[in-house]
Amino acid sequence: MSKILTVPNGLQIGYGPHFVQLFSLGEKMQFINFGKYAAVLFLAGQFTACHKRSNPETAPLNAPVIKSVTKDIYMSGKKFCSTYKAITSKEFGKYIQVPVDYNDSSKGTLEIYAYTMSPFDLEKPSYIYVDGGPGQNTHGMMPDYLYGTYNEIRFDQRGLACSSPETWEQYIDGSIYSSLNNINDMDLIRKSYQIKEWSVYGVSYGTVPATMYGSKFPLQTKSVVLEGVVGNPTDLHDVDYKVEKMNLALKDLNSNQLNSFSDLIMSNSKEGDFVVSLFFKLFYSDGGMRRMKKLLNNFFNENGEINHSAIKVISDRIEAYENLYPHPQQPGAVDERILTTIYCKNLGLRNKINKSMGYTKYGGFTSTYSSRASGNECDAVGVKNTDESLYKLENNLIVKPVYYFQGSHDGATLAKGAKQHWLTIPQGASYFIVKSKGGHNPMTNQLTQDDDDVLEKLYRGIFKKSFAAVQIDNSDFSAINSLLDIDLKWHVYTDKKNDSNSIDNELKGILLQPKGAI
Repeated sequence: MSKILTVPNGLQIGYGPHFVQLFSLGEKMQFINFGKYAAVLFLAGQFTACHKRSNPETAPLNAPVIKSVTKDIYMSGKKFCSTYKAITSKEFGKYIQVPVDYNDSSKGTLEIYAYTMSPFDLEKPSYIYVDGGPGQNTHGMMPDYLYGTYNEIRFDQRGLACSSPETWEQYIDGSIYSSLNNINDMDLIRKSYQIKEWSVYGVSYGTVPATMYGSKFPLQTKSVVLEGVVGNPTDLHDVDYKVEKMNLALKDLNSNQLNSFSDLIMSNSKEGDFVVSLFFKLFYSDGGMRRMKKLLNNFFNENGEINHSAIKVISDRIEAYENLYPHPQQPGAVDERILTTIYCKNLGLRNKINKSMGYTKYGGFTSTYSSRASGNECDAVGVKNTDESLYKLENNLIVKPVYYFQGSHDGATLAKGAKQHWLTIPQGASYFIVKSKGGHNPMTNQLTQDDDDVLEKLYRGIFKKSFAAVQIDNSDFSAINSLLDIDLKWHVYTDKKNDSNSIDNELKGILLQPKGAI
């Protein structure tokens, strides 16, 4: 009779609050330690999505790099800016004084760093970019999504990059971090640029403060643009969804290949760890599990032999990327402490229903409920029950136009959660724009990773429309869809009442019942 065996630190896929234990069922129990090859399961941003790629077929993956900062090597914001001067010297940046506590001025101020990639021009329209993570900075990303036609204002959220506090003691003070503080900081940034009205663009976790800002500051908001949308926090990183899609990726392997795959991932080897980690990284990309199917057929020949050189080419590339900088505080990285703090405060980590993921040779990947207490991770970063304020859709209604760019197969911020956001929050014009088989952040992926200049120009035109708060319909995507793979089409929905069934069909790949396509 089979049984489930879990042990502390058996396997950590990811970091901090979102590890998943991978275990085997049956008489022989083996535990795999992923170490630095751990797959990322966070509510994350899109650092790799912001670099032009020279070969879209072989370029790796859109999962973020997550780093843990220690006291002995902690850098203040000013030190960060000077350390990465090769990047920050190209920015037009400034510091804005904000209260440590908006309810208690006696606690002093913090300095928040905001910047543009070209000189700010008050005559141009503006939008603010709100990055994901939580806990990611945008340094070193694409210079400007709209090539200077807008003032694109970026900022380092509290505790991050050039906004890191002066001392370690301030940095580890969890009371200074929250989504509410982020949106209040955003409005002081707006005032510092003397902007009366701007658009707000949120990516991944950034859709939370972007939504909250559009709700709290309607007079200052022209439009709210959301990509990789957080709905209810319970919809984040659904383990059952991942299990279903991972098993579909294995479905076309023949018996020899499947046996070799099983032996490899149970081998407690660096190579096996890496192959499993690829699954999780690919959940961020368009058609991710289809890409994984192709990779598996390259990794395992039809006779079951392992193509070690093919695995090594990709693993070396990803390892080099993840270790591009020697310091954990680095451009584009996600800060683990701040991620955990905001996840505990605003995204319900303490009370999250935990599931573990396992694998059996004859049953494939599987999931089961875990007894792990998420509250321990919240306690470790100093977040108490009384500090928690759950992000709720019904508390953040928006009257200004809202634009959604969502991948139907987004494995981080699931599309069913984005749909619930759309059905709940917009009180005026709204546009739910879905990319079939799209992954996390499908619009910026196209803007920054596609080598086709025609496509890129078409996407920029649509992006401009969303910031200008004008109508978007399917005709805007007709030229784009004609250039895309038949399965990777965009669809625009505007009628909440009548489009719901059509959207459910579009999102069938993310619905667990009935089983959807890969």
